[in-house]
Amino acid sequence: MPFAEKSIRAFREQFHPLFYLRKSKLGRGAIRLVDRPAWISVPGVGFPVRGLLVTHGLAFAATGSQEPSCEALVLSCVRHLELRSFWDVGANIGHYTWLLKTAVPHLSVVLFEALPANAALIRQTLDRCSFPDITLVSAGVSEQAGTALLRTNAVAGATSSLESEGATFEERHWGVPAGTLSIPLVSIDEQRAHHGSIDLMKIDVEGHEAAVLRGAQQTIDSDQPILFVECGHPNHACLLSLENQGYRIIDADHLTTDLRPDVSISNYFGFPSRFSSQVDEVLAAARDLTAQNRRNTA
Repeated sequence: MPFAEKSIRAFREQFHPLFYLRKSKLGRGAIRLVDRPAWISVPGVGFPVRGLLVTHGLAFAATGSQEPSCEALVLSCVRHLELRSFWDVGANIGHYTWLLKTAVPHLSVVLFEALPANAALIRQTLDRCSFPDITLVSAGVSEQAGTALLRTNAVAGATSSLESEGATFEERHWGVPAGTLSIPLVSIDEQRAHHGSIDLMKIDVEGHEAAVLRGAQQTIDSDQPILFVECGHPNHACLLSLENQGYRIIDADHLTTDLRPDVSISNYFGFPSRFSSQVDEVLAAARDLTAQNRRNTA
């Protein structure tokens, strides 16, 4: 690949223009003026997706695939292991759901989204596409059903959290105070009784992962789903708990079984024992797919 092309791709993968624009009050105000719902194009998705013009549309246009290794791994799991159901916990605008439905149309999906504005965007995509086998649950997911205060990020809309301690993403990086919103809560075990078994579950809930998993113990025991968890570091308590339950933890960002403490990792896959003999095959397929996608976008 020519040096110029390498530089362009490195810029696209590492520089997120919205992050820097939102550092200033003026930049945040300018974004709010134009950041309206729109039908956007998402890499790997075969139909228009409802999102915000700047927050989602520009992000995909500027950086392309948001998590290329994770996307390749989730696609390889569904294809090679012939999975039939996917639960998207912390769906945002449904990116992973739309990616998987494009690749495997017969996949049954349940989405959970706590932020009403994001849930409304998902609903609009569902209404346009008329999928018969997708259910949207407009609620947060935790250890048990009830209500709770969601700490909302008004600027980006992607990092709201049920965790009451610590600064939110926007507070840390831009000094923007979090809002609060009372929302309903559900647990995975409770929802499992209504929506059936789970083969693959993605959990992206901004620090609330351990509570989600505590509310999914019966489901984990009965279904042994593959778990895709964003939690930030390999010694996270929720990952250690999964290892104690016989799960094999994978570095999904680098597509390796080597969990090195000196390497930055945000995303992990947990494979239950029922898939232990196929992990290496799935990882190899994901590496091949990642390389193919890079060649196609170079």
